[in-house]
Amino acid sequence: FSLIYLLTVLFPLYVNLLPQTAYQFLYQYVASHNHLGDYLGLLIIGYFYYFYQSKKAVYLLFSIALFILLFVFSSRSAYMSVLISLYFLISVYAKSNERKITKIIYFILLGLMIFIFTATSQQGRRLIDEKLFRKNSSSLYYDQKDLFANRTEYLRQASLAFFKRPFFGAGLNNFIHESKLLRKEYSAASSTTHNIFLDILVETGAFSFIFFTLLIFLLFKKSSKRSLMFYTSVYLLANFQSDYTFKISGFLALLFISLSQIYKEDDEWQNSSLLPVFSILLLAAVSLIFLSSIFIYKGLYKASVIVYPLNIYSYKSIIEENIAQDKIKAKKYMTKLEWIAGGNTQVLTYLGSVNETFGNHKDARDYYQKAYDANPLISFDVIKKIYYYKKLFESNKEADLYLERALRYYKEHISEWLFKRQIRKEVVKFCRKEKLMICTTLGW
Repeated sequence: FSLIYLLTVLFPLYVNLLPQTAYQFLYQYVASHNHLGDYLGLLIIGYFYYFYQSKKAVYLLFSIALFILLFVFSSRSAYMSVLISLYFLISVYAKSNERKITKIIYFILLGLMIFIFTATSQQGRRLIDEKLFRKNSSSLYYDQKDLFANRTEYLRQASLAFFKRPFFGAGLNNFIHESKLLRKEYSAASSTTHNIFLDILVETGAFSFIFFTLLIFLLFKKSSKRSLMFYTSVYLLANFQSDYTFKISGFLALLFISLSQIYKEDDEWQNSSLLPVFSILLLAAVSLIFLSSIFIYKGLYKASVIVYPLNIYSYKSIIEENIAQDKIKAKKYMTKLEWIAGGNTQVLTYLGSVNETFGNHKDARDYYQKAYDANPLISFDVIKKIYYYKKLFESNKEADLYLERALRYYKEHISEWLFKRQIRKEVVKFCRKEKLMICTTLGW
């Protein structure tokens, strides 16, 4: 009976446990590099490891072939991670009489990587001619990058954000808010520092940073250096120093799975009673989250909020129930929803639409503007609402300037194929309706 109940009633709720963000997709939705190179790097390290273990040439051939293929993806974080992992691999496995020639080859590869690192930062197109990929040539284009791709700017923002709240941080996933406040240019905002240690430092504070860093250090200190999982851990941790790949849930899980496999405990843990206590607390937290989802499924929204106050779906349902009957209560829950999910564009758009229903158009405008600031690639419907509100509360000139800036950002950051397929017709139709020249100016 329990199994039938689990599969038929509770199974649909498991989707709520999955992170619904663009970070989880393997292929990009915008005109930027994808993370195929980062995935490929894992295979390269694996084949090099098996070559050193077995001395079979076939593994070396696979490694070289994939190494060449790695250049197609123009992922500098993958280049760096592969090199760091290879250095550890060579240091452990190469015999003393082999290390000299092996390290010469390594430094040749390092020089080649440095060249590619700087070359890809100056080019507007990949090193591989896009004619080789005619069918998807439009999606191979990406913007010209500076040498460090805004990483120095993110470091500056992170340091300033840390000193504002040094002990407990800005809150998980809240770097985006600090970034918007501290950015020097409009396009320099980011949802992450692109470094896992900096993210933890800024978002959860110095205490969490110290414990996390100590945990990683101890795990590597007491680890087996002759395990594939060790080099997987090295590769992933190196990758997480210059890219947001730690936001990919599978990558982050793989890191800790790998670390758990290489850790060797020599001494018995004396305070063994702490482990079951911690496990019980963790189980209780997970159970409350899951119970909250069950209450939503059953329509018990207030109970869901009591059990787990961070469940945004409960707040939406309570607001919907009280829009017509009790506006004061609805606004109370709207304030709570903004407090717990003020960086979620869907929540901000929803709050804007509810304020429209109430006739609070200035508040609606502010929420839509916040949603746009959080994600300039938001749906065109939101952009149209902001445009109309700017005409209503500011001026036609300000509205036109805003629309031009928004559409230019669309054109620069969305791949041509996706733009033509989903957005262009809607934009052109809107321009004709409002008799705007911006579409003609942008060549649509």
